[in-house]
Amino acid sequence: MKPGLLLRLGALAGAAKLAVAECPNACSGRGTCGAYDMCTCYSGYMANDCSERVCPFGLAHVDSPKGDLNMDNELQYRPAVIEGSQMYKDGTSELFPIMATVSSVLARHQAAAHESMNIQPAEVTSSVCLNRIFPLLRSTQQRVYHKVNGTIIDNTAHYYMECSNKGLCDRTTATCMCFAGYEGTSCQRASCPNDCSGHGVCKTNRELAADDHDNIYELWDADMSLACHCDAGYGSYDCSERMCPYGIDPLFIDDENTARIPEWTIRFEDELDVGASSTGVEGTWRLRFNDVFGEDWVTNPIPFNTTCTDLVAELEAIPNDVIDEGTVQCLHKHDEVTPDLWTKYMLSFTGNPGVHEIPEILVLDESGRHTLKKTGADAYTGLDIAVVYDTGITGEFYDYFMQKCSVVIGVTDFATTVADNLEHYGLVQTTSISSGTLRTLKECLGDSNGVSTDNVGVENWDYGGPTGHFGSWHETILEAVPGQFPHLVKLVNNAPESEFEGGMYTIMTWHQEDEHFVLSAAVDSSKEYQVFATDGVLERVWYDSDTDGEFEMYDGYNDITTNGLHDEMGLAWWDQYGDTIYTSRDFSCENAGTKGVDPVFSEGSSYLENNCLEKGDFLVIPAFTTGVESKNMTGDISYEYGMYPNAVYTSTLEHALDTVNSAGLYEIKKISVEDYNAYSNVTEDRFQIKLDRPIFWDGSDTSPNMIEDDEGNLLQESTKVGIRQFFRFTPDMDSANTAEWVAPCSNRGLCDLTQGLCTCFAGYTNENCDTQSALAI
Repeated sequence: MKPGLLLRLGALAGAAKLAVAECPNACSGRGTCGAYDMCTCYSGYMANDCSERVCPFGLAHVDSPKGDLNMDNELQYRPAVIEGSQMYKDGTSELFPIMATVSSVLARHQAAAHESMNIQPAEVTSSVCLNRIFPLLRSTQQRVYHKVNGTIIDNTAHYYMECSNKGLCDRTTATCMCFAGYEGTSCQRASCPNDCSGHGVCKTNRELAADDHDNIYELWDADMSLACHCDAGYGSYDCSERMCPYGIDPLFIDDENTARIPEWTIRFEDELDVGASSTGVEGTWRLRFNDVFGEDWVTNPIPFNTTCTDLVAELEAIPNDVIDEGTVQCLHKHDEVTPDLWTKYMLSFTGNPGVHEIPEILVLDESGRHTLKKTGADAYTGLDIAVVYDTGITGEFYDYFMQKCSVVIGVTDFATTVADNLEHYGLVQTTSISSGTLRTLKECLGDSNGVSTDNVGVENWDYGGPTGHFGSWHETILEAVPGQFPHLVKLVNNAPESEFEGGMYTIMTWHQEDEHFVLSAAVDSSKEYQVFATDGVLERVWYDSDTDGEFEMYDGYNDITTNGLHDEMGLAWWDQYGDTIYTSRDFSCENAGTKGVDPVFSEGSSYLENNCLEKGDFLVIPAFTTGVESKNMTGDISYEYGMYPNAVYTSTLEHALDTVNSAGLYEIKKISVEDYNAYSNVTEDRFQIKLDRPIFWDGSDTSPNMIEDDEGNLLQESTKVGIRQFFRFTPDMDSANTAEWVAPCSNRGLCDLTQGLCTCFAGYTNENCDTQSALAI
């Protein structure tokens, strides 16, 4: 063979060899080899030879920037800088996800961008502009995210990342090796610490919210973040600590102060007089009692209309000494003519202080059948009313009213020469007080709104009444109405029958014209009372139409506002024995600046932040009624500005009346806006606040709502709203006049959290250290 032919054949062979050159490691059999000897890996595989596996993705617990992925010496938010990535199939950005629309972010920095980078307005939304300006915003990025006035993009943060950014990927097995405290195939769950120590249940945020009065949690980590729901009697983040028994601090009730303990009324009522052939009620019922730790206990079946002796015996029979013998006080009342018509038990638990969930009457057996029923020819299962409620006295852990005013006051019915006098509204006033005592009381009440610079007089105090002037004959009525920041006090009987009689909360305002105080509670005028003040702030819930931060009344004759707009009381209605109030508008902090408060306020306004309600806030709901200031004005102006008559239980059974002897202090458990429904067109029921316990008196009265046109004229709507006023109370937890008086070991011992046992200080004894004893020294 000729040498030249051999050379040509060798060249062809070499070319053929180059043509069939393989990708690295033949793509490990997990991809295809393409141009430039590059592997295109199958889904779930990565690396230049497809030898590594991609781990599962989950919503990132924390976002992280990825750096200059395309190595162009620029960091970009948009557009996606990588396309066709084996890990990020849809591309990704190099910095944190942007959380607001482009135009709204740039609007706040447009002028600076134009000046410093010579960017023209037409270029504002261009990709060139974005890539140039976004790096300049990095230092203010978080501020931009939360203060932007434009459209917020939902669900952009916590985007999917490998192992949820809380673990390392084992590339050989595609298994996430989660960091401590995280679990799941993609490390998507924040696990419960120590498996709750065997004394609790691990639940998601969504489940914990639902367990807490059906609240709703729908943020990004609703099913990712978990926490321990501890068993009753256990606490701490991992349920590892045992709680010690609670008791009343024996030094709390050693002077004039008295203890507010759980007092519940159990009531059964049936309209037996309507069906004449009905002869009575028969059967049994049970009571579910909740202790201070949250554990519930159910009694044995109790015969209907049983005696107090037998009822107390069943309560004391609950196991584990939940209710100590001799610590339940019981009063039984029933209809004198027809005992089965209505019957009620008033129970006080002196040995179970603190805040308790309301007890529950159980009238169904395990199979779901009624255990109480009417007898006779018209018999049917079930009763009309079987409820548990309080009349204003409940258990508590803290006393926010420790400032003793060192004065004793009496009360009398409010009488006036006005034709429609205030006695109609259930108002009471203080009896004559000497000038020295009056000054002492004013000085003790002091500031009511948390701002001392607007205090008046040598007493350096606030009146607590409304702002503005009033004319004509109804001046007396209007001056008695609580203003924006009335005083909230506790009245304690000057000669209590026992240390457990309990103080009564009442709103107190100063009547300027007649120079006396007006009280909101139906207190007994035959007694005298010690006055205890608070450093907390009571503010009426209201809508500031003129955005001046000051609540101003409108009396129907005089325009006393700053710009002709009328401030609007927050109003509510509720069903008797209901634990949900329906407000006249949305006052939730979640929607602050939209429906609940005036959108004219800027987001940074301190007043806006304080003029809203949220879960955990306290509401004071006195037995007020109101003409909704100008809201119920129809053809003839109505002046229902006072308080509702004292006996507010509107039953036709006169002997069954309960009275509101203390303004109710309620805790908000849930606040929500529900969907519009057919009933909403008749009575406003969308804006709902769920309380920690029911209101026993009927607050279902409503009045036509009034709206205001652009000129300040009031127009009547067809939709009705409630007429009940309500107030928000914010206690001062750092004040020397606030004390935790119901506490583990009664504040007179140390709790061993490993055993749940108290080690009492010298001079104190009992399992909860609530007893002073010279023998214990």
